[in-house]
Amino acid sequence: MRLISALLAMAIAAAPAFPVEAATFKPLHGGKSLVMTGDIVEGDTYRLSNAIARAAYKGVRVERLFLNSPGGSLVEGLELGVMLAKSGDIDTVVGATDACSSSCLTVFAAGKNKVVFPTSRIGVHSASAINMRTGESVEHSRTTLLMIRFYKSVGVPASVLGKIAATEADEITYLNVADYDAWGIEKLYPKGNTPVSNRVPLY
Repeated sequence: MRLISALLAMAIAAAPAFPVEAATFKPLHGGKSLVMTGDIVEGDTYRLSNAIARAAYKGVRVERLFLNSPGGSLVEGLELGVMLAKSGDIDTVVGATDACSSSCLTVFAAGKNKVVFPTSRIGVHSASAINMRTGESVEHSRTTLLMIRFYKSVGVPASVLGKIAATEADEITYLNVADYDAWGIEKLYPKGNTPVSNRVPLY
């Protein structure tokens, strides 16, 4: 909670300060999966919680959350991550044609089990702050350190943390198979193209 409070007090965002639409959470697989699509904005944690509650009302437990998001609000991403980490029973997945970047990584990292496909993309960079006078996004080292603390708490490996810290706020570095292996991420392959071992190049 102190970590979230610190970020809120600094009014940090991980994307440019222009209006964006909230992410959507659509049910899939009879409601056992939810698909999150779009930018992460204030209120998304509430929307996800409602989607999970609606499924529970129908007697369905949400087992996994598919992610397709370029990121957005760092604070909201953190709150989503904290909610998932506390639940401890929802897997996170980046689909075969999808990407999860910036603050979306916080959500992905909090999954019970984490899954990617050969063509999934997960992008990372250091945190940024919005200059309230100019509207420009600027790198913020203190926020990056706070986020790394959270990532460590949910088991993000050193190789990924290093890429986060080394990538400037206005750039993206995509994770590779070595990062996935170090993290223990499950890699799914199309039917008929399943390798003997999951330790093969994805790209």
